[in-house]
Amino acid sequence: QIDKNKLVYGFGFNEIFEVMTDPTAPGRLGRDGLNENVHNYFVNILARGGLLQLIIFIIFYFKAIQFYKNKFGDYKILILLFPIMLLSSLDVTMEGVNFPVIFYSYLGYTMKKGI
Repeated sequence: QIDKNKLVYGFGFNEIFEVMTDPTAPGRLGRDGLNENVHNYFVNILARGGLLQLIIFIIFYFKAIQFYKNKFGDYKILILLFPIMLLSSLDVTMEGVNFPVIFYSYLGYTMKKGI
C-alpha cells in the first residue's frame, strides 16, 4: 500500500488486492476465483479503506466501550467485544452478511440493556 500511495485511503472496493492474485493454481483466489478477502477483519479494513477507515473503526469501538462504561459503570462490554474481535482477526466472521448483522444488532441491544 505504501508503494502505491494507498495507505491513507486504501484500495477501495472495486479491485482485488494484488497479494490475492497469486499465479499458482488455484492460488489465493480459490478454485472459483471469488475469494478476495485476507480473512482478517482489521487488515481487510486497512486494505479497503486505508488508515482513515481503520482509525474510524477503532474510534467506534473505543466510543462503544466508553459509552457502556458511562452508562453502566463497568467494562462488561469487553466480554462481548474481546472474543469477537479476536475471532475476527483470525477468521472470516465479518466478511459475510449474517455475522455482522447479528453482532451489531446484539451490540446495540447490549448498549441499551446492559449485559
